[in-house]
Amino acid sequence: MIIYIIVKIKIGRYMNINNIYNTFFMILIVFGLMLVACSEPKQDAELNSITNPQFTYHQDTNKLYFGVNVEKRNDGVQIDSVYAYWYGPNKLGSADFVKLNDTGNNGDILSGDFLFARKITNDPSLVNTLTDNDSIAYIEYVAFFGSTSISLLDSSTIGNIIPKIVNLIVPDTIFRPLGNTISLIPIKAEVSDADGRETIKWVGFTSYSLTDSTIMNDGNLIYLYNDGSSVILYPPNFTSGDETKLDDIYTFKIPIYGTGYIGSDSTRTGVFRWRFSAQDLANDYSKNVDHVIVIE
Repeated sequence: MIIYIIVKIKIGRYMNINNIYNTFFMILIVFGLMLVACSEPKQDAELNSITNPQFTYHQDTNKLYFGVNVEKRNDGVQIDSVYAYWYGPNKLGSADFVKLNDTGNNGDILSGDFLFARKITNDPSLVNTLTDNDSIAYIEYVAFFGSTSISLLDSSTIGNIIPKIVNLIVPDTIFRPLGNTISLIPIKAEVSDADGRETIKWVGFTSYSLTDSTIMNDGNLIYLYNDGSSVILYPPNFTSGDETKLDDIYTFKIPIYGTGYIGSDSTRTGVFRWRFSAQDLANDYSKNVDHVIVIE
């Protein structure tokens, strides 16, 4: 097309030099626009080659899950590998390079579905770890097709943070007092929640006899309180025994009946597993924390 017009210009003696320059300049503009228009579908194809980024922080198991859909080929080149560049809560820091797979292993569910995934432990072996105080995470998914790579930067908001039982203040052995007396033994658990202590619904524990494999208290929870003993729980004036209100240490003084009590009024002896847990207002549970105690 360009050669034809230039030849015509040389033959056409009536055209002045300005018309020649203007015509040639317009040809260059049109040709450039054609090149740009032809390149756009390739860019769209690359963007569609890597889609549907997925990230989950499994707080109960302290695991990180990464997943992304990647097309089998890009621009005619078959996929080689897929990585998640894991930045944790700091997108400007160094990344952990997590290789994803589509083999149905290590967190990937279905083999060959082109959803590349991996589940790893959120532990100090990583450069970037999540804590209870983190609310956002950054990941860059990178797919390699031969010498070409395509990336997708993603950020994920971490949802509700589950409660965490930080510490138990519980004796290993409780001795029944002598005679017809009752001892009140404080059982304490320190519990935190990154979403705020006001989001904690309850803290408690169940008791299971390892001696004869029976569950105590009909399987019901024994609740702990962080009320500073300001609430009368049972008449006439029985309180939780909690020392300081809203200090994140939940307490309940359990009654231990002396050796003079018999039958249903007595305290059972043996080896027990006390399982502590907490629930927040989003109905999510903490990890269970077990404590073995001997009552003699």
